[in-house]
Parts: sequence; structure tokens; C-alpha cells
Amino acid sequence: MRLYCSRCANSQDIRADYNLAELALNLYRGVSTPIDCADCNIKALYKDEKGLIYLGYLIDGATELKAVNVEDL
Repeated sequence: MRLYCSRCANSQDIRADYNLAELALNLYRGVSTPIDCADCNIKALYKDEKGLIYLGYLIDGATELKAVNVEDL
């Protein structure tokens, strides 16, 4: 079964399996959660010790973290 994050689901008018904003707000500091969106390369959502949110993208076989604002999720 193909799963979609809220960013991809909104652009394709399909149901989101991963609500990124909700997950980010409920995530404890210093913890990550796995994401496996069928449309984009998002593989993880991470909140650092300061409370900053990062999306982990699979790029060339490695996960690269990119900072995001909750409003952008």
C-alpha cells in the first residue's frame, strides 16, 4: 500500500497517511519518527533538543536533514 505525507496528499487531492504538522507538534525533543512517503523522498521527521524541526530526505542513499517551519508542513 502506498502511503503519502500531508504535503504530497494536498497537492494530489488524496488522503494523507502522515500529517507532518501534527507529528512535528507531538514529537518529543531529540526524537525522530520514520516517514515513508510514496511520492517524495521524506524518510524521517526529527525534532532536535532546541525544538527545531527537520525533514530527513533520502539523497544518494543517505539521509540528509533539512530544517523546516511547522507552518510549512
